[in-house]
Amino acid sequence: MIDKTKEMVDDAIRTRNIGFLCEYYFGVELTPKQREIVKAIVWPDNKRIVISCMTRYGKSFVVSMAILLYIAFHGNKRNLIIAPTIDQSKIIRNYMSNFIINSDQFSDLIDINLTGLDRLKSEVSKKRITFKNGSELMILSAEGSAERLMGFGADGLVVMDESCLIEYEVYRQKISRMLGDSPESILVEIGNPWNRNNQMYEHWINPKFKKIHIGYKDALKEHRLTQEHLDEQKELLTPMEFEVLYEANFPEEAEDSIFTYKKVQAASLKEIKPSEGKVKRIISCDVADKGKDKTVIMWGYEDDGYYVVEDIWTENKSENMVIAGKIVNLYEEKGADYINIDTIGVGVGVVSRVKELLGGKTTIKACHYGEGVGASGKESKPRTDESLADRKSDSGRKRFMNRKAEQYFRLNDLFNEGLITIPKNEHLIKELMKMGWEVSSSGKIKIIDPEDKSPDYADALVYFIWKTKEEIVFDFGGKK
Repeated sequence: MIDKTKEMVDDAIRTRNIGFLCEYYFGVELTPKQREIVKAIVWPDNKRIVISCMTRYGKSFVVSMAILLYIAFHGNKRNLIIAPTIDQSKIIRNYMSNFIINSDQFSDLIDINLTGLDRLKSEVSKKRITFKNGSELMILSAEGSAERLMGFGADGLVVMDESCLIEYEVYRQKISRMLGDSPESILVEIGNPWNRNNQMYEHWINPKFKKIHIGYKDALKEHRLTQEHLDEQKELLTPMEFEVLYEANFPEEAEDSIFTYKKVQAASLKEIKPSEGKVKRIISCDVADKGKDKTVIMWGYEDDGYYVVEDIWTENKSENMVIAGKIVNLYEEKGADYINIDTIGVGVGVVSRVKELLGGKTTIKACHYGEGVGASGKESKPRTDESLADRKSDSGRKRFMNRKAEQYFRLNDLFNEGLITIPKNEHLIKELMKMGWEVSSSGKIKIIDPEDKSPDYADALVYFIWKTKEEIVFDFGGKK
């Protein structure tokens, strides 16, 4: 006699019927968005997944089912759950433990000869659980510098719970390396989108990641939230807290950020058209200094105050003479009315070599961030709604500590006023989103670079639009 139940389960696995499987194994009827989460993890069509979910939706509960099904259907895999603290990492594990204890199918998967419920409870409450199909699950903490993560790897799931609260350097130095153990490893990030200075936001704006967004509108539609409770929370929370906790959106603009994602994204989505008529062609370069720096060269044009970056070239390790040669070759191929090169550190050598090779053929701007821009003036906070003309005025210039601050806020003006088009480059966009500012003790506005690395792409873009009253220009034969 054919076992109809087994036949139905086999068919559900074959057709990837997540709803049926979760109801059969766990006795849980999933909503549409919950099914989307589970299916994305169990049978991923993208091995990089980021889930921004409203508070109290039950994301940890749902992800615990997804991990168990993944383990059941994908044997011989090392799987990890990582959270900011060990107590947080236990949240998903505890849900999984309850499902295992209450399911004959999953109890039988535990790799130990168990007698009695107490021994089963003890086994599934450990930091490391092994399964009879060769898979294992470990729960880890990312507290502090997370040295405890060294030596661990995964060829299955790497689940980062509350990813926004895990330090970026911990992700970059420790967790990202775990994914290199196998091309089949899967990164799953979940959490509330508290701020933009972390890997979760970086991955949220990365087109290579699968994104699942669940806000209060989804929860209302699925009857997991009442309008009365939502209205009550809207009165209690600040607008930013409501945006994060119930809209599940990253704050559009942090207090210390220069650029807004919507403006930068709009500039990157515009069609890049070749120049027509009389325009000023521009080549800009940020020269690599050391460590993780890149040399970044951009080229494009300015058309009556509108800037278009047509393309970007990068190189990890650069010799001054090689970079100078690349710039000269671009000039010969595309032409340039201005060549803007950073003259901080090793950039001085590139400027000198380009000067030597091009003579008086074009205007070269040696762009230096450190110069002051005016007499002392005190402002408690910059006004981001000022016009470009206001910011270019003498009174506006006095508010900035140096050229760097002046030029970065000038770039902000161009984005706000829709006067720039850039390529859709994930590195450039990521760096722009990480740039911050603060007011110094003297009342001057200064720029705060990202902590993880030098903003090579963002700096090259600033050099591309570089224009001040007192430009540093090498004058060859009287040419301006």
